[in-house]
Amino acid sequence: MDSKYTSTGRFSGGDLATAALFTVDHFEEDYAVLECSTTHETIDLLRSELPKNLRPGDVLMCRNGEWSIDHAATEALKTEIFDLFERIKQKNL
Repeated sequence: MDSKYTSTGRFSGGDLATAALFTVDHFEEDYAVLECSTTHETIDLLRSELPKNLRPGDVLMCRNGEWSIDHAATEALKTEIFDLFERIKQKNL
């Protein structure tokens, strides 16, 4: 990882505090790699700055410098991925 960001950091998509939603892609040591939903840029944040029960695929939002899991967006993303997988599977039958 080249860059480490904090919850007050910046990335080319703008200020983290006002950016769109982020999806947890994976973890590397003490960092979570997040993908911005609008720019698809990835950022690395210390896991200690994020909710404790975080898992890959969870959708996060940052408000007033505090990160939280957006449970509705996480479920919607899981449903979208499941539906896509089912359509692909049906095509291959």
